[in-house]
Amino acid sequence: MKELKLLNKYSYLHSINGSLIEAELDDVSVGEVCEIYASWQANERIARAQVVGFRNGKTLLNLIGSSVGLTRTAVLKPTGEQLTIQISDAFLGSVLNASGQIMERFVPDTPGERGNLRLIDELPPSYQERRVINTPLETRIRVIDGVLTCGIGQRVGIFASAGCGKTVLMHMLVNNTEADVFVIGLIGERGREVTECADR
Repeated sequence: MKELKLLNKYSYLHSINGSLIEAELDDVSVGEVCEIYASWQANERIARAQVVGFRNGKTLLNLIGSSVGLTRTAVLKPTGEQLTIQISDAFLGSVLNASGQIMERFVPDTPGERGNLRLIDELPPSYQERRVINTPLETRIRVIDGVLTCGIGQRVGIFASAGCGKTVLMHMLVNNTEADVFVIGLIGERGREVTECADR
């Protein structure tokens, strides 16, 4: 028999400061996701927040998204779950937002593809599971292949001041390197850079 849940536990927001929320929430853990509703009577979720810590008997949550529209009557509902993402081949040829939702698709959709549910804050693989880097990666950029040869699986950092060509070099690597899949994360970039990258 399935467990029947008769009661839901809600908590009012104690304070909102930018994206930081304080509330009196018990039995929650760091990393847990809470849903936000306009009131305890509402059925439609208006936002989400993630537990990030505790202070002076209050639970601290980081709002996922914008705080516009939240009022004093809004309530939090713990889910008991952490942030997850549904990974599948449907991501190929798509632009995703920070929550893993597809914002734009450049290839036909693959209906019925559910994929695997993975934690966003998942532990990295151990050193025993990592493959040895012993195969050169041909970038077809002479200065890299000749002076700073890269290997398949290697991490490389590109550091320079603004306007020195980091984005141009990244586009050159994507256009010249042979690979099955390219994953490009634009962390903290402005809208113009995101648009230029998607258009290319």
